[in-house]
Amino acid sequence: MFEPERRISISLTTLLVIPALILAVLVVWQLRGLIVLLMLSLLLASAIAPIVDTAEKWKVPRWLTVIFVYLALIGGLTGIGLLIGPTVFEQLQRLIRQVPISLNNVLTATENWVMTQSNTRPELVNQLFEQLIDIQ
Repeated sequence: MFEPERRISISLTTLLVIPALILAVLVVWQLRGLIVLLMLSLLLASAIAPIVDTAEKWKVPRWLTVIFVYLALIGGLTGIGLLIGPTVFEQLQRLIRQVPISLNNVLTATENWVMTQSNTRPELVNQLFEQLIDIQ
């Protein structure tokens, strides 16, 4: 009839470990931007290490090689940005101009579909689209 009583025992260690884990998670969460930056810097350092090692064999100081590699990376990325930047900017402008037209086409197609399904004017669809999507 009666089940025996079950006792749950919590040790002092458990009482100290759980808040410490919660605190650690909160600290890591607050430092996530710094951790991402640290990971990216480690990735970049390991990526340029072979270049620096090769230049060191040719008696070029490590610091000078690192500066040249960073300048080359910055210059290359800037050059790529200058080459493709205007094209991307123009295509984004075209997309922004095209969105209202496309939304209007979707609205018209939806109205036509609703009208083929029923003989009444689809006022509900108009109201829905006007509320969800501001064509202006």
